[in-house]
Amino acid sequence: MGNISEKALRDIALAALAGLLAAAIWMAFVTYNHHEEGDGALMRFAVDHHLGIMVGLVLVSIVFGFASSRFLYARLQESRRASRGMLDVVLLFLSAEERTVVNYLVERGGETTQAEISRLPRMTRVKAHRSLQKMQEKRIVDLVPHGKMRRVVLKEGIRGVLIEGER
Repeated sequence: MGNISEKALRDIALAALAGLLAAAIWMAFVTYNHHEEGDGALMRFAVDHHLGIMVGLVLVSIVFGFASSRFLYARLQESRRASRGMLDVVLLFLSAEERTVVNYLVERGGETTQAEISRLPRMTRVKAHRSLQKMQEKRIVDLVPHGKMRRVVLKEGIRGVLIEGER
């Protein structure tokens, strides 16, 4: 099951829970609206034991929901660790100022201004400008003019890996 996507697993779990809910609703409808004596043994058993069956369906739903959420949470944590590892690898190839900028951008959702970066500890306007120019040459960030300011935006591919992995 290692190659099944998280979305597919979430959809399967949701479909299974919806099926269990539909079975519970059907059981409630059939047993409360059943008045005939001549039906088969299975229907008679369902009518006689409808409360136990309903409780069983609810318990199975709770257990299934808990198990699927734990499994998906474990996959999410695994994904976060992997993206943090990728961030660490990316940071190995950057200067100290560039590492500071990337970490700040990750904390801010992948977007900020050059002025905000220049206010970081041990960062000056000149260092910020030069670091951002180098990072733009390395295709890590985009510098977007915005009036008199410049917006600093992580490239979409990097943003998707680093920001989504942090959440």
